[in-house]
Amino acid sequence: MSADDLILQIERRLDAPLQSVWRCWTEPELLQQWFCPKPWRVTQARLEWQTGGQFFTRMEGPNGEAHDLDGVVLLVEPQSRILFTDAYRKGWIS
Repeated sequence: MSADDLILQIERRLDAPLQSVWRCWTEPELLQQWFCPKPWRVTQARLEWQTGGQFFTRMEGPNGEAHDLDGVVLLVEPQSRILFTDAYRKGWIS
C-alpha cells in the first residue's frame, strides 16, 4: 500500500459564491452551523488558518456524548483550498 492509497479527498461543487463558501469554512461561528450531522452539534471551534495552525472542533451529541477533533492545518491557499489533518495536532504531536 502506498501513501497515495491513504489519502481521503472530498470535493464538492456548490452553486454559491466562493466568498460565502470560504467564510463557512474559515469563520468558527459559521463552521459550527454545518460541520457535523444533526442531532450532533459543534460547540467549540478554534481555527488557525495558517500552515501549522490548529484546527479544533468539539462535537456534542444529543445524549451528552462528546468528541474532540484536534488537528493541524497543512496548507491554506486563500479563496481556493484548505488541507488539514487530525492525525497530528498543532506542533506535529501525534
